[in-house]
Amino acid sequence: MDSAPQPKRTKRSLSRTGGPPVTKPRSVPPTRKARVREFVSDDITTIAELHHKVMSPRVRAPDDFFAELFLRSPCLDDAVHSLVYEDADGRVVGFLGVVPRPLALGDVPVSAAFTTKFMVDPDARASMAALLLFRRFIQGPQQLSFSDIVNDQGLPIWQAFGGTTVQIAGLEWHRHLRRMPSRRFESRLSGPLRTCARLGYPLLDGATQLLMPTPRLREPKLVVSALDLADIVATMPRMVDRHVIRPDYNEPSLRWIVRGLETDPEMRLITAMLRSKEGDVVGWFMYQLVQEQIARVVHMAARSQDMSNVLDSLLWHASQQGATDVFGRLDPLWFPTVSDRADVSCQFRGNSLVVQTDDPALRETVFRGDLFLTPIDGEVITQFRGERPA
Repeated sequence: MDSAPQPKRTKRSLSRTGGPPVTKPRSVPPTRKARVREFVSDDITTIAELHHKVMSPRVRAPDDFFAELFLRSPCLDDAVHSLVYEDADGRVVGFLGVVPRPLALGDVPVSAAFTTKFMVDPDARASMAALLLFRRFIQGPQQLSFSDIVNDQGLPIWQAFGGTTVQIAGLEWHRHLRRMPSRRFESRLSGPLRTCARLGYPLLDGATQLLMPTPRLREPKLVVSALDLADIVATMPRMVDRHVIRPDYNEPSLRWIVRGLETDPEMRLITAMLRSKEGDVVGWFMYQLVQEQIARVVHMAARSQDMSNVLDSLLWHASQQGATDVFGRLDPLWFPTVSDRADVSCQFRGNSLVVQTDDPALRETVFRGDLFLTPIDGEVITQFRGERPA
């Protein structure tokens, strides 16, 4: 007897009759890639925590510190940004702060930017974060890239991308106003020893100064007045030779710099404008008084014929504030003035300024020493108390 024809089984009928189930292949989510992107306001808290972990373990910088420095600066450029590195999990593990710094060579503007707060989470040091962050920065639109504080870990990265140390910028001048050293050692004492040191220092200082007096300060010939930002902007081009790269200031940028220096609780900012008896601006200076004894000059400018008088005024002014020592970066413009003075010493403070540029003319100008950059044009305005030295 012939059997009835069997229906053709389909994949569906197999599954219903107990056959092996048919499963569709699952879609595999695309793998997320690590990337470098622009720093935005939503990153502030994360970067503050990273900075606390990597650079400032004793004190955490407030979020507003990073917002003010990298998002509110009057020198911000729409084409130049600070950068963050995101790993494959979307975590921000690296940061490179970038601050635009407009410069000028005579009447020709020069776009520049300097780096600060270059940091990578220790757990991500094996990644390419540092190199990728720096490559993105160097590929930016600025004509001149620089940093005036570079540590041993950062220098090889600069060199890998064509950066070169400007040795002439590593010089520093120094003037003792008193033979006795500063009283900073008192902070390392406690109890009766500290009391004895505080009471005995003036007596010892007076006796030392009587037996071994420091070179006498020269009476200033200039009139001291309050700092005038408008006058600085107007006269700065005349203070520097046309063949020298100089900061291209405006009033908002200078006001922002001065305000930032004034907020440092550990250093008192002192400024002065210097004029001739006829009222003409001949120079100015800014210095930070550290622990009320050490005057660190962060900006000083003068007409070429008045450099010696401006230096005399600075030293006299600092002595009236109780400073025992004055020091500052030795800009090449001040070489002739400082070298003629027996009361001022000079020393090499180490490699600091590193620059990178693809413009041959700019490179030649920089390494010829024709670059007027003071500390306020670089890392000084970005430093946070408690931060590890670079």
